[in-house]
Amino acid sequence: MYNSTIENVTLKLNDYKATSGECGIFVMRQTNTNTVYRNVTVDANGKNIYNVLGREVNASTTVENFVINNAATITLYGASDTADTPITKPDGMTINPAVTE
Repeated sequence: MYNSTIENVTLKLNDYKATSGECGIFVMRQTNTNTVYRNVTVDANGKNIYNVLGREVNASTTVENFVINNAATITLYGASDTADTPITKPDGMTINPAVTE
């Protein structure tokens, strides 16, 4: 993903199967070069999410008002390089975990 914006998107996961650390919710093996995620809401539908933003999240990746609701677990917010070095949760991302009864 180069010079791209994902904006004003609502996504409900019916299933999520990651095959590797490269697979994000929207794309895999992205370079995130000048990539913007703005006003994104994900209903994880109680699913486990392995990787939110995919691979090669870098300084030119912008995350604004990205909300994940109802996630059972989130293992990886994204990876910074080809070795799948984990990134911390971006400042513009909010996680509202699944509520168990």
